[in-house]
Formats: sequence, structure tokens, C-alpha cells
Amino acid sequence: MDQVSLVIILLAALLIPLIMAKFKINSLPTAVMEIIVGIVIGPSVFNFVNTSDLISQLSTIGVIVLLFLSGLEIDFSLFKRWSRWPNPSVLKTSWALLWPESS
Repeated sequence: MDQVSLVIILLAALLIPLIMAKFKINSLPTAVMEIIVGIVIGPSVFNFVNTSDLISQLSTIGVIVLLFLSGLEIDFSLFKRWSRWPNPSVLKTSWALLWPESS
């Protein structure tokens, strides 16, 4: 049953980008659509895929890759908007978090 579950997951991962390109679905990113389909075919909704150790390890690797790719998409030039450091609002917020009774 583990092989059948793995084949279902691999087919879904292969077919989702192809279907989205065929029907020109641009409203959602491919990764988001793959997550939604994973929830639908997984044990949460239709239970087509049974969880095993291999699938659990692959899902952990997938989360790591997803977080890595999300980190690559960050535009660090947006953080340079602060003209001076330390920013007074950041200092006030930090002070209030560290010593909440003083605010």
C-alpha cells in the first residue's frame, strides 16, 4: 500500500502544474495548489493516501524545501526603508515588550 500511496502523490505532483498550465490557472501559485490537493487526497479528506514512515520523511523534506524557496523569494531591499537606526517606534515597542508594566 505504501507504493500505491507514493505513486498517487507523485502523479498529483506531476499533474497539478500541467493542469494549471493547460487551463491557464494563474490565480494561485502552483505550490499552494499542490498543498490544497495534498490535503484533499490525504487522510484529512478522502484518505486516498495512507501515511507511512517514507511518506512522513518525504513530507518533512518537502516542508524544508518549501521554506527554503520561500526564503529565496524575500526582497531584502524592502528592509532598507528605515532611514535611521534605531527607529524610535522599534525602540518603544521593544521597551514595552521587555518591561510591560512601564507602558
